[in-house]
Amino acid sequence: MNEIQYSGISDLNEEERDTLNEISSKSYEKIKNLLKKDDTTVSVHIKTYRQKGEKKKYSVTVKALAPATSIFRSGTTNWIFANALNDAFDRVQNEIKNHFKM
Repeated sequence: MNEIQYSGISDLNEEERDTLNEISSKSYEKIKNLLKKDDTTVSVHIKTYRQKGEKKKYSVTVKALAPATSIFRSGTTNWIFANALNDAFDRVQNEIKNHFKM
């Protein structure tokens, strides 16, 4: 079973995919440490919206789950892909911290 599952990445270019892999792998380790479970799974769903011209708006939803715990989910939108990804992961980490009162 994959640790990180991606959906909606067909609209991303190579640079965005590299950013996705880099940020996701770092954030996955943080989430795994917060949940204290080795078999934690993280799902990342990305949706892009083309407004006018070449500019894209990104919607990122991150879901973290581990056995015998709640499902933690958060999402955000932003015009800058890295910011949207970081915000979504930060929000999930904050949800986990609040749930376990860390």
